[in-house]
Amino acid sequence: GVDGYLYFAYSLGTRGLVGRVDPVECSENGGCTTDNIEIVIYSDLEAPLAGLTLSDDMRLYIHTMFRPEIYWVQIPQ
Repeated sequence: GVDGYLYFAYSLGTRGLVGRVDPVECSENGGCTTDNIEIVIYSDLEAPLAGLTLSDDMRLYIHTMFRPEIYWVQIPQ
């Protein structure tokens, strides 16, 4: 993202989540662990999330593999 973080979709149980890490910090430490992940979105969407897009104005768009709707949220800068 334009904020310098790396955003990614993953699952926790049956829920879709979006997390972010500082790629510079991960690179300097030889990788990241779950302790480095900041949860950005803990959704009610059924995992797996099939799409994740982050626009330049920090709108995060997601959708699940099982539904056609696209949801978005504004990430504070």
